[in-house]
This record gives sequence, C-alpha cells and structure tokens, in this order.
Amino acid sequence: MRKVFLSADQNSPSKTFYAEEAYGLALGQSAGATWSVAADKEGLWSLPVMLAPIEGYGWEASSPYGYPGIFADRSLGNKEIAEFWAATLDALRENGVVSLFLRFPPYSYPGLEVAAFSGLPGLELKIISQTIEVPTDIDADGIWTAMAGRARTAVRKAEKLGMTAQVVEADESSLGSHSSFRQLYGETMRRIGAATHHVYESSYYSTLVSRLKERIYVVEVRNSAGRPAACAMILTDDRVVHYHLSGSNPPDARSGANNLLLWTILRWASDRGYKSVHLGGGLTANDPLFKFKESFGGHSRDFTVGRVVVNAELYNILSEKRAQSLGISLTELRTRSFFPVFRAEL
Repeated sequence: MRKVFLSADQNSPSKTFYAEEAYGLALGQSAGATWSVAADKEGLWSLPVMLAPIEGYGWEASSPYGYPGIFADRSLGNKEIAEFWAATLDALRENGVVSLFLRFPPYSYPGLEVAAFSGLPGLELKIISQTIEVPTDIDADGIWTAMAGRARTAVRKAEKLGMTAQVVEADESSLGSHSSFRQLYGETMRRIGAATHHVYESSYYSTLVSRLKERIYVVEVRNSAGRPAACAMILTDDRVVHYHLSGSNPPDARSGANNLLLWTILRWASDRGYKSVHLGGGLTANDPLFKFKESFGGHSRDFTVGRVVVNAELYNILSEKRAQSLGISLTELRTRSFFPVFRAEL
C-alpha cells in the first residue's frame, strides 16, 4: 500500500524550478497562500501545491504558478502511479482540501510528462492553450538560422542602434526595489493593466534571491544612451531556462529591444548547455505576443491543466452557496468553465 504525506516540511524530488520549496514560499508570501507538497518518503512521487483557505471549510489547492505538475519517477508503472494518486487524494482529504487545480509542464522534463497521468480517477485533464519552447541543445548559429527572418532583422536593428545586452546574476542590485528590472517591469505591468497576480511584493524577490540566487538571472538590454530598454528575469533548472517576467520601454521595443533580449537568452542558454528555453505563450490564442515568441524558432507545446474535486460533499455545499449568492441556479453555475466553480463570477 502506497503512503503519501502532505507537509510543508517535505522537499519535492522533482528538480524543476517550480517545485522548489523556496519558490512556493516566495509565492505564498506574495499571494497569502501556504506552500506544501504531497509526497512519499522514497522520493518516487510528489505534487507541490499552494493552499488557499476557504473560510470555515478547509482549503482549495493549486499548483504553484508556473508548471510544476506531478512528479512520478520513471520507474513507476501505470499501476504504481494509480496507487500513488489514490494515496494523494486520501492525504488531501485528510488535510481538509476541497478542490485541486493542476498546471502541467508544456516542455519536456523527466517524470513530469502529463500523458503518464491520463485516465486517473477523478482527474479531468484539459488543454487550454499553447506555449513556445525553443531548443537550445544546438550551437548559437543553429538557433540563429532557425529564427524567422523578421526576428533576425529586429535583432540587427537593435544592435545597429547601439543597444547592448548582458546576463547578470540575481542579487540586490539586479532584483532589488531600485533595480532597473523592478522599475521597468513595474512600469510595464501598470501600462498594460496586468492582473494583480502578475504584480509581486518585494518579499517575493528577496526570498528567491536569498534561497535560490544561483538559479536566477536578470537579462538587461540598454539603449545607446545607457538607459534600460528591456529586461527579463529568467529561472533555471538542470535542463530548461524559464522566461519568467519581463518588461520593456515602448520606444525601444519598437526598435528591436525585445528581440535582442530573447536572442541574448537563447544564446546564453546554448552556451551553458541547457536543452531549451521555455518562453510561455500569449494572452490569447495566436495573438501577437504568441507569434512574436514563435518567431524565435520555437515549437508549439500544449499547456494542460487538471481539475479534481477532492471532497465532493463540501464542494457541492460551497457551489450551492455560491449559486445562491449570485442569484442563479446551481445548474447554471455549473455550466461555467471556471474551476473551482464556487469561485466563479457572473
């Protein structure tokens, strides 16, 4: 019989950045949630979650923002995975979890392949969008050749205008409250009216720098006057570089600053032996942002999420209460695609 424990004191055997305890703690400080992981004692299975309180009813659980998914050691067969899954649901119920929302990695990573979890009881898998993954296990010349002509032209334009780029380690000067990155990222989020979950408190950055600085870098592009033109915060694990947060100055962006930014990241990743750079997706399907990322020679990857009703009795009670508060029937509420449905809005 498999045994899984839900605890904030465990570490995930998965080596992807999004499963790191420090990352979960940083997110929790910024979002008011609690990081935990459902795992066995042998390091064969883990499911990192953020726990948000449901007043008077327990918790709703979700994968930390990003793509941590579920880790199942490659030695496990379908039978063992099903046993660990059942034990995980038991552990979640015992700890008062009502619902579970999962984010699976679109990129290739050992032990995190979403196909291994297809068909598990109670787990509804759904592809909701596409993201872009650019292979970097080739030399820089190969990456450059694979890029679309318009992307290469924009890089050349930026360089001709005197823009320069560098990759620096994460520290107070590169990620502190007065850093170029923080100022430019903040300005960008305000300009586009970004959702609140894209705006991070200082504690988020300070926790990451103090706990995971060797896996975080800042990429800076400056214009010919030496002013910040574009910037990005990238996260690394043993295989993949993750394009995490970015911002840019609109006039410089029109002159190719963002193109030079991404080209610098790809070249840097190739030089250091990373398998790929995951750029994420757009705001909507095939929008200009998605097309921009795709122009760097990337491949489209399915982003899959998972939905699980862990405690059906409490889930139904909360759903009924939500329907009543919105003045609609429970049947109508359940037609909405939002999960968990008891958080749905009109």
